[in-house]
Amino acid sequence: MSSYDGQTKASDLVRELAPHIHGKTILITGASSGLGATYVETVIKSPRPPARIILTVRDQSKGQAQVKKWSYINSDVNLQVISLDLARFKSVREAAKRVNELEFAIDVLVNNAGVMAIPYEKTEDGNEMQFQANHLGHFLFTNLILNKVLESKSGGRIINVSSDGYRLGHVRYSDHDFHNGKSYDKWMAYGQSKTAQLLFSEELARRYGSKGLQAFAVHPGVNMGTSLSRHVNEKEAETFFGSLTAIDQLQGHPQAWAGLKPVSPDQGVATQVLLSFSQDFKDYNGDYFEGCQPLPKDEVYPWALGERESRKCWALSEKLVGERF
Repeated sequence: MSSYDGQTKASDLVRELAPHIHGKTILITGASSGLGATYVETVIKSPRPPARIILTVRDQSKGQAQVKKWSYINSDVNLQVISLDLARFKSVREAAKRVNELEFAIDVLVNNAGVMAIPYEKTEDGNEMQFQANHLGHFLFTNLILNKVLESKSGGRIINVSSDGYRLGHVRYSDHDFHNGKSYDKWMAYGQSKTAQLLFSEELARRYGSKGLQAFAVHPGVNMGTSLSRHVNEKEAETFFGSLTAIDQLQGHPQAWAGLKPVSPDQGVATQVLLSFSQDFKDYNGDYFEGCQPLPKDEVYPWALGERESRKCWALSEKLVGERF
């Protein structure tokens, strides 16, 4: 096993992995801010950068502003912006259509965008917002452009940015919208959406691993101050870890959130960068990673692991997006 850990920096990895980054085509969701922006800026600074990066963003102006900034850093990388609102299936289908019209394959797809701990809200498609923005939108988008990823000559990669917070909630197969909001808990809903991303990764590997696809779920570490936490108000921020510890204790989880220390953005994207380009993790296809290491399966909560659960989550996701894959 590699010597990488939670202190590993992506800025170091892009030098080490430069031969495998060179010439690649990367597509990343939620790239205009937060860890998505950090990932892009770090990768384009590699001594041997990718050929192109496709940025999907909700706000075109923010995306174009980032492109202008990054073009000054490395003008050799082709940067393209595509509008994508994961909370609207119509937008997802339109974005996927644009991707499928491109004349090149996608080597690495990073499903990075997401929201966290927001008040109860339903999307125009009728789903609880966190479940759609974090999981269902990515599920639909990924499947619609999957052939582009499978066309990669180097073997396509899909990196699903999940969270250690998956343990806060299992997939509620018979009540995914929390009784239409009546029993809604924002942290349990966040956990449900992140559990789904673990199961999605496992099922992608099971279905398409024989075609060369590698899929991984990733915990990026604790990164306060990113746009992900924009719905956590100041009062909550003061007791952020305490409130999550209380939920863990309520559910009987032993480790809780006590003692977790925030990591830098450079460290926060290291696992994503490592799994995007390293050649060392083929035997861990479909697994969940924390701190640049696969979490042992006996440490993964049972609701986020196994063929039975991954198949059930896939079937529910197909039902909610209205399409079978």
